[in-house]
Amino acid sequence: MAVQLVPLDDEKYVEFVHRQLAETARQETLAGHWRPEEAEERAREELAGLISGEARRTGHRFFEAVVPGTGRVGWIWEGPPPVSLGLVNTRWLYQITIDEAQRGKGLGRATLVAVEGMLRREGVETIRLNVNRWNKVAVALYESSGYTYAYKGETDANLHKRLR
Repeated sequence: MAVQLVPLDDEKYVEFVHRQLAETARQETLAGHWRPEEAEERAREELAGLISGEARRTGHRFFEAVVPGTGRVGWIWEGPPPVSLGLVNTRWLYQITIDEAQRGKGLGRATLVAVEGMLRREGVETIRLNVNRWNKVAVALYESSGYTYAYKGETDANLHKRLR
């Protein structure tokens, strides 16, 4: 099944931000990085650039994953890697989320293929990401899609894949 990436308009961006705040709080709590009672506030602090729109102005891009005839099946956030890493010709996959009702249908893989294809056409050499190790489904998806470990910690990992 093919997935198309559709850039978010302003209204959908606001919806994405709200969903991302909740998802970040959930993921970081499950990873044991944050306590439940602090998760919402910490997510707001961590995602301040997303909330303010600064991320959009600095090269981050946000898409809906759309299956023709079905509609939106998920969300994607990709952008430049953290500056502190000093990576060149690399993009960072910050979030890929498939709507719960659409999971288990191969749409995560199809979305990943769509993102990789878009970046490859743009001349990007490498894609990188972080994943929480508790998220076994995501870890398996990345491993089976040719990603290799740059770092493998106790609770999270950093993976990368050459695109060209």
